[in-house]
Amino acid sequence: MELLEIIGDTSNTVFWHIANVFALIAIFDGSRRMFQKSYSRSSIIFVVFGFSYCMGISGLSFYLANTFESLSETSNTIENLPEDWGKDLAPEDREKKTKIIASVNFKQTGALGKYVDVAGEWQSYCPSENDVLKRTELIDSDCQIRNMSTQNRNAAWYWIVSSLIAVCLGFIASHKKLGKDFGFAR
Repeated sequence: MELLEIIGDTSNTVFWHIANVFALIAIFDGSRRMFQKSYSRSSIIFVVFGFSYCMGISGLSFYLANTFESLSETSNTIENLPEDWGKDLAPEDREKKTKIIASVNFKQTGALGKYVDVAGEWQSYCPSENDVLKRTELIDSDCQIRNMSTQNRNAAWYWIVSSLIAVCLGFIASHKKLGKDFGFAR
């Protein structure tokens, strides 16, 4: 079963690389033809297809980058409980619930809050090993989300710049003297 997954992933990757190269070649060749004053249907279709593909991928990458960025911008501030919070609760329940709130506060923000002990005194919360582990996992996942946001934003700019470079190379190839200098012209 693993072999099928590897073959599936590889074929999917190869397909996308071929599609990407084809889109850039279509922009290059279509713009080359258009700069040679050959406004045929095929040259216009090449340019429109290539730009549509590149801008579609770029737009999707910008969308994903913004989505991941909004996911990583969580609120890192949790207000401390008021002094009289839970005064109507039993001392054991009050201690238990304020410890839960302090634990959640630590996991989300890393700040050490306070809880009310059985005697009704406010104490500094000392996180357990599990709390520290959960906090570390949250930080790791936040870093991964930020990395995905950055990677998608870079991919979006890559597609915009690549398509513009393909147009510039098409322009160079369309001019015989410039094309010969760069090895494009026949």
